[in-house]
Amino acid sequence: MLYPEQLINRTATHLLTVVVGTFLLFAPMRLLLTALVPYEADEARSETPTRSRFSSPRHRWGIVPLGGVLIGAFALLGEMTEGGSATPLGRLALVASVFIGLGIAGLSVAYAFLGKPLRFGPRG
Repeated sequence: MLYPEQLINRTATHLLTVVVGTFLLFAPMRLLLTALVPYEADEARSETPTRSRFSSPRHRWGIVPLGGVLIGAFALLGEMTEGGSATPLGRLALVASVFIGLGIAGLSVAYAFLGKPLRFGPRG
């Protein structure tokens, strides 16, 4: 095997491996998406840009973490409905921060790599 199993014994290194895995998933996906569905710069310029409230990169980068929070919260809610016993508040806060943090990290990495090829505009 290529992966040393002792890295996932601690929570911090386990979470780090999840984020690194997300990078390893989305980095080649952008290249593959660009190769399969080429993005024509001239075609994009000829289209009339629609100015909406969320058209600036600053607003889009604000929506991405919000979406990550929602994804993490829904995953946490789904996980909490499966358990039978009450969880202590400290442990619940740790688990909630993990779910929400991974939701934000995953969606941010995906948007950083796939925002332009999916025509969400420049990410400047």
